Amino acid sequence: MADYNDYLKYLKHVDDTTAQDFKAKEDLLKKDISDLKAQFKDEKAKIEQAHKDEKSKLEEAFKNEKAQLKNEISESKKKFTAENKKLSVSLENVTKERDDLLMNLDKKAIKATGNGVFRFILLFLGFIISLPLAGIPIFIYRKVRKRKIASKLAQEYEIVREFYDKRAVVKLCGKYGYVNTSGKIVIPLKYDDARDFTDKKAQVKYEKQWLYINKSGVVVQ
Repeated sequence: MADYNDYLKYLKHVDDTTAQDFKAKEDLLKKDISDLKAQFKDEKAKIEQAHKDEKSKLEEAFKNEKAQLKNEISESKKKFTAENKKLSVSLENVTKERDDLLMNLDKKAIKATGNGVFRFILLFLGFIISLPLAGIPIFIYRKVRKRKIASKLAQEYEIVREFYDKRAVVKLCGKYGYVNTSGKIVIPLKYDDARDFTDKKAQVKYEKQWLYINKSGVVVQ
């Protein structure tokens, strides 16, 4: 009987020891979990702070770039204004020189002779050799303008022919018509074919018939 009681005591001791070990391990595990949570919290805070710092740096860099660009635009505007002012002054000087040249020619003509015809010729020559249109001679201006019109027509139409009697044949979407030297359509694009103007008349094909039209697009004999 004594052995049995001793055995029961031993089992109780083992159970108590096991329970204590389990409790100790449980407390240790809880402590590890608590430490991990604290570590995770710290790492999260560091990452968030680093993100805020990086965002702040980017915003500051963007702000500086924007300010620099604004300053560059302002400087460009100032330079443009200054250049424009110089150009205006230069144009005024050119105009004054032209007027002075014409006045001098006029005075020389009056001094050299009282002939009104000779005076008119000198004035006309002075106007030709002056610098109209801010220093561009008239013939150059007309040539540049003609090239611009030709380039514009070439972009708008499939075919653009040479001007004859101030009319040029153009083609678009399979139909022919005529434009004037300003590039404006003066005869609608309704013909199946068209020829250049000769002696103020041109031959066109309309509804399978060849007809003659004048510079206004009116059918003539």
